[in-house]
Amino acid sequence: MYERREAIIAGKIEPTEAEIEAGQAADSDDEEDEEEEGARISEVTDEKDEDSKVAGIPEFWLTALRNHVAISETITDRDEEVLRKLENIRLSYPDGERPGFKLHFTFGKNDFFEDTELVKTYFYQVSRGSVTTRKANGQEQVGYGGDFVYDKAIGHDIKWKEDKDLTKKVEIKKQRNKCE
Repeated sequence: MYERREAIIAGKIEPTEAEIEAGQAADSDDEEDEEEEGARISEVTDEKDEDSKVAGIPEFWLTALRNHVAISETITDRDEEVLRKLENIRLSYPDGERPGFKLHFTFGKNDFFEDTELVKTYFYQVSRGSVTTRKANGQEQVGYGGDFVYDKAIGHDIKWKEDKDLTKKVEIKKQRNKCE
């Protein structure tokens, strides 16, 4: 499902009629909920020619992140330029017995950093009974259960291009005219 979503967003494939209808049905359910709350909804029509059709869904991830209440507050104008190049976000799990997860951010070529993938790994504190192992198909598998408490996160060391590091704030100080 996630691979198909990525291909549709990138414009490598087109959604099926059934997927489009399911999306429209979900949108109409959302609109009904908003109308019940007194929100005004306006219909947007696309009057472009079929020849100028855009492949994929431009700025999908930037839009998704902007629409997330907690995350949208952290996105600055400077961040938006690089987030326009964000092509995919996916989840994986770290190897080993320590519980956690990894977020993989895949970017297209951009003016900010050399990397095409940035990874952030989040770990939970290991508490008694939270990590279990069991045999399945002759192999040991690690399972997690119970309550998880955030422990720490380890981020990818970004290879910033010169003067493009978004984590550094550039201050320009004006020097007063000196009297001689």
